[in-house]
Amino acid sequence: MGEFAIGQSVPRFEDPRLVKGGGRYVGDMVLPGMAFGHVLRSPHAHARIRSIDTAKAKASPGVLAVLTGADWQTSGWGDLPVPGGLTRRDGSVFKPPYPALVKDRVRWVGDYVAFVVAEGLHQAMDAAELIAVDYESLPATVSTAAASANGAPKVWDGCADNIGFVQLFGDKAAADAAFAKADHVVKHRFVINRVTAASMEPRGALGDYNAAEDRYTIYTTLQRVHPYRSELSPVLKVPESKIRVVAGDIGGSFGMKSAVYNEVALVLLASKLTGRPVKWMSTRSESFLCDAQARDNVTEAELALDKQGHFLAMRANVVAAIGAYLQTGMQAFTGKGRMQALLEAMPVRVITNDRIALLGAARCALSSSFSAPCCISCTAAFCSALFVTVRPSIRRCNVLGVMYMTERFSRPAGIFTCVTSPVSNLPLTKMKYFSVNSSVNSGAQAKVTSTSSQRSRWSA
Repeated sequence: MGEFAIGQSVPRFEDPRLVKGGGRYVGDMVLPGMAFGHVLRSPHAHARIRSIDTAKAKASPGVLAVLTGADWQTSGWGDLPVPGGLTRRDGSVFKPPYPALVKDRVRWVGDYVAFVVAEGLHQAMDAAELIAVDYESLPATVSTAAASANGAPKVWDGCADNIGFVQLFGDKAAADAAFAKADHVVKHRFVINRVTAASMEPRGALGDYNAAEDRYTIYTTLQRVHPYRSELSPVLKVPESKIRVVAGDIGGSFGMKSAVYNEVALVLLASKLTGRPVKWMSTRSESFLCDAQARDNVTEAELALDKQGHFLAMRANVVAAIGAYLQTGMQAFTGKGRMQALLEAMPVRVITNDRIALLGAARCALSSSFSAPCCISCTAAFCSALFVTVRPSIRRCNVLGVMYMTERFSRPAGIFTCVTSPVSNLPLTKMKYFSVNSSVNSGAQAKVTSTSSQRSRWSA
């Protein structure tokens, strides 16, 4: 046996320093002359900004600067990075602007209205309360399922149907042919709630501009310093060589801290304008407003089976909310790598008046990866004993997903046993279920109808 094997514990070497209080998180960092920043956030999901009066805030004790959307525009800096290559059904691209501070309209509760910099954090917070913002409240779109319906309020004027982009995966013809010859079809509609990460240390950023060298240093909580620097470069309008990105102890992320956030650009701009290092740290409650979130999708899934309960194909139509803006990394949460030839999936990304949906580890719980085992669970609930074998052409399946039942089931319906196909050497997954009847699922109603070919369709 090698040095490490399955089931063998791996000694951790980083713990002694951390448990002794030797961690160095962004919250611990202090630079000479450091000032503090605080974000004034929108209390409205959707509203037009008629006017902003910052006079009293600027006159407040200890205040060094008050930045608004107009100041961001005057700075000449670019928008925050957004992903490319995302198209709508007709091939067109909708890429909304993503400034660090909004100027004329807010699009979610927590949107960035102003940034106050002061000698102390509480001075910045007090001054933010003195900023007078005149809002004109607008209708908001917050329902994922209804975001693209006729008459739904438009989040962006340039996107009439609120559809940000559409992704098509799989072989539609092969899936349709498999469903046409199926003896049984299981259908289910999954409403998967929005989630966010509650990391050990909230997000933070400490920006320091060196005027003599025209060089920016950012200390922040992130997972990928080199791509981060390349994405930050067009925002600051300087070469990468003028940017230094420092990541110390992170304090948890789950993918949430990987994007270039508004506060990073704001502390760097504030440091350049004030001539001092500027630090921003999120509070725990603020994190729920400004951190990237995930999931929030409605999935219509179908599973086709033959008489023996063998899988033939699967369809998934997914409508997922991406929030009001696009953010780097958010396009990855389709879980494309798990979709195979006999799976037809159509994820549709709708724009809503919500925070951006991103999150790393959680994003792949969307669509087929989650709905496949749940459809199997639905099948097992309506059959007294079902033995299902996954065809080798469906190569991957989420072995955890079947144990995560929807709210309509009172306990897991089955267990997984994984073997290897002796012919193709591809993974062949077998799922053998307990003897289950409809009494296990007290909340679901089974509906079985026969067609001319004696096929049955089950809906849970």
